[in-house]
Amino acid sequence: MADRLTFTADQQRAIDARGHNILVAAAAGSGKTRVLVERIISQVRNEELSLDRILVLTFTKAAALEMRERIEAALNAEIDAIAGDAGISKEIDRLERQRILLTGADISTFHSFCQRLLQAHIDATDIPPTFRLASEQEIRLLKRDVMDELLERKYEEAAQGSSDEFLAFADAYGGVKGDDEKLKEEVLALYDFALSQPSPAVWLSRQGQEKDDLPYWKRRGFDVLARELYEKLSDLCAGYHSTMDVLVQGDAELHTAAEKYMAVIHHNLDLYEKLQGGLQLLISGAEDQAWERFRMDVAAAKKRRKKHPAQVHREL
Repeated sequence: MADRLTFTADQQRAIDARGHNILVAAAAGSGKTRVLVERIISQVRNEELSLDRILVLTFTKAAALEMRERIEAALNAEIDAIAGDAGISKEIDRLERQRILLTGADISTFHSFCQRLLQAHIDATDIPPTFRLASEQEIRLLKRDVMDELLERKYEEAAQGSSDEFLAFADAYGGVKGDDEKLKEEVLALYDFALSQPSPAVWLSRQGQEKDDLPYWKRRGFDVLARELYEKLSDLCAGYHSTMDVLVQGDAELHTAAEKYMAVIHHNLDLYEKLQGGLQLLISGAEDQAWERFRMDVAAAKKRRKKHPAQVHREL
């Protein structure tokens, strides 16, 4: 059979769990997609599951495509590994059939799945049967139209003397006089960020309630930004570790070619992991000055970060 990937004990439990619902929560770059693919493939391998009976939902089309490609790659690896063995043609035929079924497997975005579900039961709803999903461009235009109408109404109210606070707000966050583009961008960016919160309305209602002298790293919402940055650093470190694994597990020729890279990789990985540690202090609230120290560490890391030999060669 195909060479098995290695997983942590927690990952393996998620892969092997059967007969009940499970929730897997982990940081970005920690291998959730890889675990889900192996969970599916292991059930296909053991004849517990057929790919025309799965439902995999993602937030983006790119993620759905990646999931389908990863499952296909895992199936191909299974088939290639046993292709030379005698007496198992039935197993190959079974996996080949699964590869065909994968083309019609229900792997899509939440929006696409909900659209298909509504279309299949449109008679049970009050939704017109001609409905469709709006494109990203259409959504952007609709947001802009709403913003234009909102600002026009607020300016009319201000002209009647009932909204002085709005004019102060527009002056503070708008661009040059008569140009509200910057103001629109700021409001829409805040709207998008609010939607990323578990309870957008609650999050918005709590903003601006802190004392003026409260340090910004202690204000509501700052921890969200810190956690997002921590996840980005986690992704970066995971990429470095993956690169090191590939280089270490390669043949002698690859080892020789990779020697000039390994020192740089180790150096930069050490910098990023130290930044992770500093950011963790901020998130945990262990030190009041953790953010300022983290900013200084970032500035130092930028100076100390080494470029890979290939990057230096391209710049020269």
